[in-house]
Amino acid sequence: MDAQEGSLVLDGVTGHASANGPVVDETGAFTVSARVRADSAAMADKPDGYRALVAGQRAGAEYSWALWLRKVSEDACLWEFTRTSPGSGGATAETITVSSDERAVPDTWVELTGVHDTVETDGTGRLGLFVDGMQQLPWGPTDMTGVRQGTGVLTVGGAAEAAGTGTEHALAGAVRSLRVWTGAMSPHHVMEHVVPEPQ
Repeated sequence: MDAQEGSLVLDGVTGHASANGPVVDETGAFTVSARVRADSAAMADKPDGYRALVAGQRAGAEYSWALWLRKVSEDACLWEFTRTSPGSGGATAETITVSSDERAVPDTWVELTGVHDTVETDGTGRLGLFVDGMQQLPWGPTDMTGVRQGTGVLTVGGAAEAAGTGTEHALAGAVRSLRVWTGAMSPHHVMEHVVPEPQ
């Protein structure tokens, strides 16, 4: 894991970073964004169904919210934004997922933005995902039946497992400009405040 040009460069094996969390009130509306570049060769070696963590908020052994890269077939991956709702006794009742409309493009920088909105619902929440500022259509219901507040660390690139066993959900590539805001950004605000100007 190296820092290059302000980026966290991840080896897909043990590389990751973490900070004390939570960083936002997840019972209300919030927005999270990160620029990510996935390594195509590393993902090609992963099994179908593998999920690489871009960034997420720990809640016990799970994540209350997370941005992911998920391998769905031999030659295709999708970006995802997930939230878990609380279950009895601390168990997760369900995970709500919004996936990208198109295949993820590896080896290039992508701006991922996840939005948890409570304004248009009964307060439990609705999810949205933006890829380079373009809002993705949900592949199913995204209404939350409850909200879960993370209690653990904020993690980037995966989470350390037991010593010598590598990193759970390890991401190979690079991440930079991880940002979290209170409040749900509209599509207009995502384009204005999140997506960088073309170089």
